[in-house]
Amino acid sequence: MEDEAQPVFWRMKPEVVEYREEWPRLFDQEKAFLEGKFACVLSQIEHFGSTSIPGMWAKPIIDMQCVALPMPPSAETLAALSKFSSKPPPTNLQIPSEELLYFTEELGYAHRPTEDVDRAEYMRFDKGDPVVTHCLHLRNTRAESAVSFRDYLRSHPEDVQR
Repeated sequence: MEDEAQPVFWRMKPEVVEYREEWPRLFDQEKAFLEGKFACVLSQIEHFGSTSIPGMWAKPIIDMQCVALPMPPSAETLAALSKFSSKPPPTNLQIPSEELLYFTEELGYAHRPTEDVDRAEYMRFDKGDPVVTHCLHLRNTRAESAVSFRDYLRSHPEDVQR
């Protein structure tokens, strides 16, 4: 029996589908949308994961990685962050800006807490309800491994077919 108290995006079970030619365009549209709202606090918005690799079967969710430019948080921001977890936010937390915490509602994204990861290093936001269409991975540094893996498979399409 599903737990109705959990947000829809936690209960859903997306299916794996054949590669869709529209995925790069959907990423480009969302990247432009985010850059228009948060260009001063986000950098290196990149498409990664299965939907970024031509020919690869994937869950139809556009994974996007971006780096949040660090700025010291205000007391209000620390208070808002404390709502996301039972653990208090670290006092040395560096986040991009207070308004980024509120893009969940304004831009259609919902924060998806990850208990085992320090919020100062990584936060995840999903867009789409009841079907998640985009997943934004907000980091304080670029995750080279995810991008390197994507780049390798893009340049070696024969390995995508394995």
